[in-house]
Amino acid sequence: MHYAPAYLLMLLTGVYILSAVDNNDNTNMQHAVYQAAEQSNSQLCRLLTGGGDINARDEDSATALITATEKGKFNTVCNLIAAGADVNLKDSHGESALMKAATKDYAQIVEALLSAGADCRAVDTDGKNALDKAIENHSDDSLLLLYRQMQNGNQIHPHAHSWHGERQ
Repeated sequence: MHYAPAYLLMLLTGVYILSAVDNNDNTNMQHAVYQAAEQSNSQLCRLLTGGGDINARDEDSATALITATEKGKFNTVCNLIAAGADVNLKDSHGESALMKAATKDYAQIVEALLSAGADCRAVDTDGKNALDKAIENHSDDSLLLLYRQMQNGNQIHPHAHSWHGERQ
């Protein structure tokens, strides 16, 4: 018997999702949410309707949104945001998806996260915010977006830098 690839994907993903839900295994659930979001928003919606947790965490407390951001997966990030992922959750290092995007200069993702309400003032366990990370990593496009966001909100974090990279 021959199955279409989309049908096989649905079958395989469905088994994985059901296993994660049945075992209440957050790490597997996080991976299932990530995989579903990477495939399509409709598949992600089916997963969530079936009892999936959009904000499930893996062994490092990373959510699917944080993982997608680290990998630079813009469409996956957008699918997760549209499905209601919390843009301000942090991993075990205190880093949010916005901080990860700023570190790697994924400007499109930075913009999507900011539009979804990501807190640009939030700090990690070292007391650094997304703007600090953009400056440290020479992430110029992300730096500009974050700087404008902080200026528009009149909320400059105490660790924020001047435009030339010097501490204020």
